[in-house]
Amino acid sequence: GGEGGGGGGGGSNGQGGSAANGARRSSTGDGSSSGGADVGPGSCAPPGPREPIAWLQCERCSKWRVVAPLYAEQMGKSSRPWYCEANPDRRCARCDAPEDPRANEEDDREVIFTVERLLKERRRGSTVEILVRWLGWGPSADSWEPEANLSPELVAAWRTGASPLSSHARTGARGRGGR
Repeated sequence: GGEGGGGGGGGSNGQGGSAANGARRSSTGDGSSSGGADVGPGSCAPPGPREPIAWLQCERCSKWRVVAPLYAEQMGKSSRPWYCEANPDRRCARCDAPEDPRANEEDDREVIFTVERLLKERRRGSTVEILVRWLGWGPSADSWEPEANLSPELVAAWRTGASPLSSHARTGARGRGGR
C-alpha cells in the first residue's frame, strides 16, 4: 500500500489529468498557502496545517480538490472518472465550490509516487538507474530513476525475485523523471 500521489498528464495547472489516469499529487509540506489566500473555515482546504495532503482533479470542472492521501490512492486505482460529488469533504463536493488557492501554486515540496513494479536496470556512469512502472500509468510513463530515489527494500526484494506488490519512490516535484 502507498501514500498516493503523482503528477503528470495534461491538467489545467500542468500538474496532471484525472484520477482515472492516476493523476494525483501528494504533499508532505505544511499545507499552508504562500499567497495569503483565504483557506480558512468554509473553504476547500484541509483542517490541519501539518497534515499530508493529496489532490484529485474533477473530470467535469477540472478543479483540483484536496483529499487525504489514502483516499487519493484508492481513487487512483479505480478506472472510473472522479467528480467533485465524490469528495468526502462535503464543502468541496460540488463543481461550483471554489478551488483551493494552492492548486495553482508551484509545488517545490517532495512528491511521493506509487511504484507498480520495477522493470530493469542500467548503469549511467557511476549511477545505477531502474526503469519504473508507476501505479495508474501506462508504459509510456515509465521512467528511469536513480536507485537512490527508490525504496532500498523494494529494490532488494525486486533483485531477489520477492518483489512486494507496491512501494514508494521519492522524486522531486519536477515529476516522474522524463528522461
